[in-house]
This record gives sequence, structure tokens and C-alpha cells, in this order.
Amino acid sequence: LILGRPLGGQRTADILALARALRDINGPRRPVVVAALRGMTVPALFAAALEPAIGRLYLAGGLSTFRSIAENENYTHSLADFVPGILAHTDLPEVAAALAPRRAIFAAMVDGKGDPLSLADARRVYKPALAGGHLEIREKAEWSAAGLARIIRS
Repeated sequence: LILGRPLGGQRTADILALARALRDINGPRRPVVVAALRGMTVPALFAAALEPAIGRLYLAGGLSTFRSIAENENYTHSLADFVPGILAHTDLPEVAAALAPRRAIFAAMVDGKGDPLSLADARRVYKPALAGGHLEIREKAEWSAAGLARIIRS
């Protein structure tokens, strides 16, 4: 807890405020694109689930599931994004499924220990979200100006 509130919630609120400001500046017809790296991927996913103005989402190197933290004694992922009691209600794959029909790309996901998830494992874990056709899972992340520009245009 930071200042009495979970840090993940504060980060999500910041992303929401920025997305809403961009929507107000650019108008509702231009979707906001959010790209997040590693520790910011969970707040970005929650913000996208809460804000329809976020039309596209690119997450690179992010946590695959909260469950992977709970199931591992030796986890490395920061608990800053973990919401107490969330697994009784949902996990990140279900949040991703709720983004439909908006497009999302998840690249180079990791488990709670920080180990890379294989493409096959990521697709298995995110199978319900993939069925919606809006989610793409990639094994490798791109995090360069040129790579992000390609993703935004796609």
C-alpha cells in the first residue's frame, strides 16, 4: 500500500486519466492506443478493461496470471499490482477476454517467478480470450520506436 491505496490501483487510475484526456482532446472516433512494458502491463490491462476509449492494447513482458504468483513459493513479480482477494473473482485472462472486440497484443509473457511463458502455454492459459478473435499472443516483444509504430498501425 502506498498512501493507503494499492499501487496497482493508483497506476490504473493514472492510465485512465491519461486515456480520458486523450479521448477528450482527439475526439471519440480516434481510439487511444496503450503500450505497456513489464510492471505496467497489469495496470494497463485493468485500465483498458475499464475505459472503452482505449481501442488497442500492447503489453510486453507482463505477468500472465495472478494465479502463477499464488501457486509459486518463490515469485519475483512485484505484489504492487496484486489486488487482495482478486482470485476469488477473476484473473488476468478473464480481464483480457472482457476487452472484446477491442484489439490486444500480449507479447513475451512471464509467470509469477519471472520465467518466460512458452507460446503454447500462453495460448492455453488465454484460450477463452483467444476465442474472441481480438487477442493476439506473441512469443517475442518489440519495444522500439519502429516496432511500436508498426503495432499501432496494424
